[in-house]
Amino acid sequence: MMGDVSSLRVLDLGCGGGQLAHFIAEHGAASVTAIEASERMLTVARTQWSHPRVEIQQVSMEDTEFDDGSFGLVVSSLAVHYVEDYEALIRSIGRWLQPGGRFVFSTEHPIYAARTTDEGW
Repeated sequence: MMGDVSSLRVLDLGCGGGQLAHFIAEHGAASVTAIEASERMLTVARTQWSHPRVEIQQVSMEDTEFDDGSFGLVVSSLAVHYVEDYEALIRSIGRWLQPGGRFVFSTEHPIYAARTTDEGW
């Protein structure tokens, strides 16, 4: 779904352990900016999935800002459903994307969040 990432500037929102950012860099992205709020996840990203073309930043999706048209691709794997103001995030992503840029994301299915605590949730 991401298409060819060669030479693109990419933003990975909620990069977690950094696996996707690393994959994108390995597939030819010019640069990947990977943001994550969790220090524990960033430790994994920095120690296990670092890459010379990946810049890792500790910041939440809601609190970050980039110049308009900064990225050709914005990705997010299983993270945007945690955002309180989804509409504001989507507006920001629209600004951050270059004309013709793509936003590719996945979210957790709501049924998983609907489980009760006695089921281990």
